[in-house]
Amino acid sequence: MPDEMSKAVQVDYSAKQKLLSGQRIFGPFVKINSPAVAEMLGLAGFDFAIIDCEHSFFSYAEVENMIRAAYSVGLSTIVRVPSAAEEHILHALDSGASGVQVPGLRTVDEVREAVACAKYYPEGKRGLSLAQRSVKFGFGDKSTYFKASNEATMVVVHIENKEMVDQIEDVCKVPGLDVLFLGPGDLSQSYGKPGELRAPEVIAAVEK
Repeated sequence: MPDEMSKAVQVDYSAKQKLLSGQRIFGPFVKINSPAVAEMLGLAGFDFAIIDCEHSFFSYAEVENMIRAAYSVGLSTIVRVPSAAEEHILHALDSGASGVQVPGLRTVDEVREAVACAKYYPEGKRGLSLAQRSVKFGFGDKSTYFKASNEATMVVVHIENKEMVDQIEDVCKVPGLDVLFLGPGDLSQSYGKPGELRAPEVIAAVEK
């Protein structure tokens, strides 16, 4: 990625860089509200951490402090937002997250909408501000910020229900989508086998 990206954004984009170069990357979910935990994960050598705002309890300010600690040790941060609501995606990225992970989607149009909320024009409709952490509180290179942010931001969507499995080929064609996250727990429930992760229907869905 271009050198000007580091001048424009206060975001660690190394995990996405590694994916684009064909590398495997490793990282855990974080459900404990502790910047020290994020810092330790980076020091331990993980590539990324997923800050779980769907099944844990983080305020917007707490998420930003987690991201700040991770950034200090070169750890990329993906925020699993509580839902696909535009404001959740906006706050996560304005805080400097490397990307967002969006649960609960059921249609291709909803996937497109999630991507649009994560990207600036011309790729999307992310709310525009130049005073937040992602643009170095206004000290970043504003002339390159929008392009750099669009390139750096990783968009992850959950595949956790039958509807998404049935449309998976079309989901994969959505521009700007980087990663599919398989959720076998919710998939098992969607197929009428709650908690039975090895049920044939669930295994077939994952394999597809």
